[in-house]
Amino acid sequence: MTAQPKSAPVRVNSFAYYHPNSPYFSSVSCTHFRCTAAHPRDVTTEILERWLPDRVALPPINALSEFLDTPLRERAKIPLAQYRFDSLISNSLDVNRIGKRDLEEVFRVDDREHAEAIYRWLSSVLDDSPPYVESVHSYIPFWDSNIRKIIEALIPGGISIRDGCCHTSTASQKPSFGFLYQGVCVFRGEEKAPNDADDPKAELSSKMTWTYDPAPYVLGEFFCVRSILP
Repeated sequence: MTAQPKSAPVRVNSFAYYHPNSPYFSSVSCTHFRCTAAHPRDVTTEILERWLPDRVALPPINALSEFLDTPLRERAKIPLAQYRFDSLISNSLDVNRIGKRDLEEVFRVDDREHAEAIYRWLSSVLDDSPPYVESVHSYIPFWDSNIRKIIEALIPGGISIRDGCCHTSTASQKPSFGFLYQGVCVFRGEEKAPNDADDPKAELSSKMTWTYDPAPYVLGEFFCVRSILP
């Protein structure tokens, strides 16, 4: 018997793949494949620290709008894998489509990092459209997903109330929504259905008795279902 020659070891440095949107094969290095295939790093704590610094000075009232509209820094955005980012922009059912530019205000594409806990807070906001009905009560789950659940997650220890006047400085008049923290209503809101002609902004102001000195202001929201009032 003659010994068979040993074959030289094969080292694969890259592999080819085909995507239906492209007529050509593409080559990707195995190093890249190993990095992206590994379990992504959880950066939830880092993002929350960027969102909620230990101390933030309240801007003056005339600068508040600019402060709230300040874009997130890149590292403060929520990382999403490319496939998940793409699926939010378009899907085969063609429902709840989101513009790429809008998505990039909050998310960044990164296959090596994730913040799944934060993404779960926002998933219902991304997936669910408001109902097309006339009853204000039908919109409460939608408003809760967009406002209440996010506030509660970011400010643990607070309590949300609906149609209540406890600690809201409104006497017997009840705001549609209030968020209490350490016995103080730090956020309140008025919400109206499409068939309601009342002005939620005026109603929010008329119900309030100022008891917050020396704070320069408190925050609130007022929504009409089909448009956000200026």
